Formats: sequence, structure tokens, C-alpha cells
Amino acid sequence: MKPKKQDIKSCLPTQKKISGCLATERKKADEVVVTNHYDDEAMRDLLARYPYIKRSYAFREKLQFVNSKLNILLDSSWTRPATIMLIQNKYLCRELLRKCGISQPEAFLCYSASDVEEKLRIHFSGHEAILKPVTDAGSRGVYSVCSDNIDNIIPRLPQKGYPFILEEKVEGKEYSLEALFVGKKFRMLNITEKFLFAETFFEQGHVNPAGVSLDEQKKRQARALVESACKVIGIEYGMIHAEFWDTDAGIILGEIHNRVGGDFISVMAAETAGINVWQSQLTDTLCYKAQKKEHMAVWSERKGVSRPSALPPDLDQKPGFVGHAYLGERNLLCAEGASYEEALNNAKSISKLFNI
Repeated sequence: MKPKKQDIKSCLPTQKKISGCLATERKKADEVVVTNHYDDEAMRDLLARYPYIKRSYAFREKLQFVNSKLNILLDSSWTRPATIMLIQNKYLCRELLRKCGISQPEAFLCYSASDVEEKLRIHFSGHEAILKPVTDAGSRGVYSVCSDNIDNIIPRLPQKGYPFILEEKVEGKEYSLEALFVGKKFRMLNITEKFLFAETFFEQGHVNPAGVSLDEQKKRQARALVESACKVIGIEYGMIHAEFWDTDAGIILGEIHNRVGGDFISVMAAETAGINVWQSQLTDTLCYKAQKKEHMAVWSERKGVSRPSALPPDLDQKPGFVGHAYLGERNLLCAEGASYEEALNNAKSISKLFNI
């Protein structure tokens, strides 16, 4: 049974500064609690002060472990802390999935600069490889390395950051699959098509649902692969954001996260699927929206821009405009359209309005 709106009350613990993408959610919350402390004592104090809190949800990757512990204190069904730790250790998660027959990029642990150089020479001679931290998110600390540039990359690596992962650079179109669990059942929402900046691993844009570059058979393969990965890892609750590549050898699974995707992906996945994902997560029932959008796209004209002092005039009146956020030195514009092409063109056109 769908709960009445007044039956749900929300509390948003946050830091004093809040990013643009969460500003709207902050306005929707019944109460906002400013805190920088997420230890066990602080969480128990939070629950004592706000007894109406019955379930917790976290947007950011770094808060997933805390969120899991908070749900344990609430005696709420959620992904266990040990499972979150496995997900966030990219190397262990990859190895577990590989041993269970789920396609993964070839990967090696490197414990020092000399270890990086040696394994690059032995396993990826004459080829590019990916070097990245074992635990992090948002493409931070990720490098494309080869014998020609490794001497320049090594000094950039923090000495306390080891071990690093050196893994195969997968050649193929990149996507992400968005899903959620309701009653411990896996339900795919849709697939997001990604566009990356050529010189970095930051994403320049997304379109949801993905276009004709991914056919229906490959979509079914991707769904089956992600659902199998969730069973192997032990995920039975929450949202899923799983990255994968479409290659000549088939679908290869990348990183999998027990949270929403960033860069407006959570908004796009919910709107184009026509599902209220937040209410679905709170009530553990599938809650549909009255209307759904056909296609949505996000675009950033380029990376390395300054935060605009003022937004373009009449921004909300531009064709298809949905929202704007400033994330990771990128001005992200979200737009909708009646087709894949229209949504992407609207997002690109609005993005060009910014002084970047």
C-alpha cells in the first residue's frame, strides 16, 4: 500500500556547505542537521534526538559504510558493513567476481613504485593500462599509463596511497546500469550511455536511456551480468550503479556500487523509468510516478572551468532544461527531450551558455 505523503518525514544530516546537486533535496527535508561526525557515538546521539528516523540512505560512496552501520542501529534491513567494505575494495571485489565467472578486466596489485613499473613491463608491455587507488570514487587518482609516461606519473602518486591497482585498459563503449532492490528482488531501471573527456577519465556527458549503440540482446546480457554480480557480492537492498563496457569480446563488468550514480544519473534513471526510487527504498515497495520523461541527458562543455558568478538569464526557460550543478570543476547541465538526439542536443546547447 502506498503511504500517504504526510506519513513520511525526512532528516538530512549534512556539513555546513552543500553541493548544488543536493540543494534541492535539502529543501525537501523536514529537518537539516549540521554535523561532521559519523562515529558510533554520534550516530546513536542522532537517533536519540530524532526518534522518527527509521531508515537511512546515503548518496556518497564514502558514506556507504557509515550508512550501513546506521541502519544496523535502526534494526533496518540493509547491506551489511562487511559487504560495503568488499565493494569499496576494488581489487578484492574484482577477484571475487572473476573467480565466480563474471568477466572483469585483468588486474594486479602494486605495493610500490618499482612494483608498478615491473608489472607494467611484464603484463602490459607496449600497451596502455589503468593505474588507480584500491579505494576511491569519482575517477580521483586514476591514470592511463604506459612505458612512455610512467616516469611522469609515478611522482604524482601519494606514498601513503599504496597499494594501487594496475589493470587492463578495456577498449569499448562505456555504460552504466541503474537498478534497485525491492523486497530483495533485483529490478533494472535503465541503462545510461556515457561520454568521456578524451584526456581524462571524467565523464563529459550521459544520456538515459542509452541509444541504439547498445542493442536489446546486449542490454539483457548486461542486466544478467549485474544481477549475478549482486548475488555473488551479497547485495539485496538499495540502489545499484554498475559500470560496464561493450567490447568485441562481449560485456565486461566494471565497478559496481550500492548507491545511486552521480552527475544527475539518479535523477535521470528515476524520471525515465517513471519510478519514485526514494519512496520505493523507504517503503520497500515499487512506487510509480504519475508521469515519466522519455529521454534525459547531461553535458559539460569541458573540464577545468571556474564556478560561474551568475547563471545565464532565464536558464529555466531554455528548451528541455531540468537542472544545473557544479561538480568536480565541471558545469553539468541536465535536459530532457522527446528523443535521444533531442535530449542530448538540448543539454549541449544549454551548456554552451556558460562562460567557460
